[in-house]
This record gives sequence, C-alpha cells and structure tokens, in this order.
Amino acid sequence: MYARPVVDGDDLAIIARSSIHAPNQHDADTATFHRVRDFR
Repeated sequence: MYARPVVDGDDLAIIARSSIHAPNQHDADTATFHRVRDFR
C-alpha cells in the first residue's frame, strides 16, 4: 500500500504502510494513520 492522502475539511489525513515489528522496511507489517490539522 502506498501512502494515501485525503483532504478532510481543513485537515490532511494520511494512511501509510509502516514497518514496526518487521525485520526490514520491505516487509512492512502495520498500517498507520496520521492527521495534519489545519493543513489548509
């Protein structure tokens, strides 16, 4: 999964594939959600 940005009102919401417990970045094992408030 590639990072998926979505504009939500004045915020920017992003879901991204992350490697938290995986042995390397290639085997990303977690999806993380991020929000940038007042992006606009």
